[in-house]
Amino acid sequence: MASQGCAAGLLWVLLACLAVVPAPAAAASPRPKAPPLVHVRQLNAMSGRLVSRIRAGTAGAAHFRVHVAVYQEMLRELMVGNPQVDRSDRLPNALLMKLVRMAALLQAAAACQTGRDIVCSLTLINELDRQQRRVGAALDGLAGARGS
Repeated sequence: MASQGCAAGLLWVLLACLAVVPAPAAAASPRPKAPPLVHVRQLNAMSGRLVSRIRAGTAGAAHFRVHVAVYQEMLRELMVGNPQVDRSDRLPNALLMKLVRMAALLQAAAACQTGRDIVCSLTLINELDRQQRRVGAALDGLAGARGS
């Protein structure tokens, strides 16, 4: 029970950090060339692979952490660039917050190291699966609404 409280606290801290702390290079970030929906699909595919590796027990800790850092950086670039895209291509904040929550859950999973591998509690694995489905459903709904 205490680990759930700790994980929940860590989740909120990570969410706050991702949403509030500006990156030093944010002003210099180039506008994404592909539509933001393409980047969201890439993030969703990446998180899906990471969750699958956790569930299968094949997530090496070092590589997993690198992939989580890449996910977070891609998400940061997407969030920084979102206000600069055309209004019709702009992503809704609800979808962005689902992606931020996924990033926080992946970061929590990266802390579940046992030896050389990532070994997470069943509760965290199930939460990752649920969040993956939420992001997928939001992405499908947005793609359907936009006709993409």
